[in-house]
Amino acid sequence: MDYSDLRNKTIFDFTDDEALIKKITGYTSKDKYIDGVHHVNFMNDVIALAQVTGDKELEKQADKFRKIIDNEWQDELDRLEKENPGVIFE
Repeated sequence: MDYSDLRNKTIFDFTDDEALIKKITGYTSKDKYIDGVHHVNFMNDVIALAQVTGDKELEKQADKFRKIIDNEWQDELDRLEKENPGVIFE
């Protein structure tokens, strides 16, 4: 499987095993998952799936992409804090 483009991917894109998805995420509905989980956390669940299934390549690529997403999110928080002095964004 090609793991080069993980943007906008979730655990639901890598398995259809509902029991495993529920065990990792607490969700069985992709729509509810997308509505209930912050996109920054999507890769954490993909990494958990990779660890459970032993897919080292997926784990490696998802971890690399998680770092990119974390940096983008931090940049966004920094921008918001500059635009709104005194307000703390998390």
